Amino acid sequence: MGLLKRLVFWLGAVWCLLAPAGVLADGAEQPKTMTKMTVAVESPQLPKGSFGTKPKTFYMAGTRYSRIEEMDDPVMKLHELIITSEPDTWMINLTAKAGQHMTDPGPTFVVHSPVFPFMNIPKIYYSLELGKEFDFFQKISRKEKHEKIIGGRKLDSYAVGTEGYMLVVYTNPGKEVPLFTVLFHGDNLIYVVKYLDYEQELPFDGSLFKVPAGITITEAETGQK
Repeated sequence: MGLLKRLVFWLGAVWCLLAPAGVLADGAEQPKTMTKMTVAVESPQLPKGSFGTKPKTFYMAGTRYSRIEEMDDPVMKLHELIITSEPDTWMINLTAKAGQHMTDPGPTFVVHSPVFPFMNIPKIYYSLELGKEFDFFQKISRKEKHEKIIGGRKLDSYAVGTEGYMLVVYTNPGKEVPLFTVLFHGDNLIYVVKYLDYEQELPFDGSLFKVPAGITITEAETGQK
């Protein structure tokens, strides 16, 4: 999968002009904290051990910053890094030391990191985003908690069902930090997101949302005239 296709797959709408002294171009302050997580996906549509199941690391800060680090893919000669600092996004191949720059045309500049990008599922699930899992439940349900025993382990679960689908997020008891998110269609499990690491309230590091040194950047062709 190429750089542009991977960007579309992982980001629903990702596209901030950097300004000095901790202030964005529109006068808003830069965030003070960020979230870091590493996730891996399992699905019947993804062969076990395939590149699509490999862990990816996400950094998210405020509404305008995102960084996605993929593992090295030696077969494709691609080691992808996607950085968004709204309205700018850079798709970088660390192996080739090259990348492309895209600009969000606006008028709003908000990064989205959907858990289920462009899957053929009920639209309500498109608003579930990495790092905002419990915002989703607060917006569309009463966020009812249930205790479940999974593999002999006691967990809390939160579920939303519609149109024959069921979404379940599991956490450790009493904690709103997801361990894994599961999507069922009827009795069939169709998608699992495993959170291998989930750190919140980390100090904001602006350097993570800038293009690394030594990378040649060109402008991406958007097809717009």
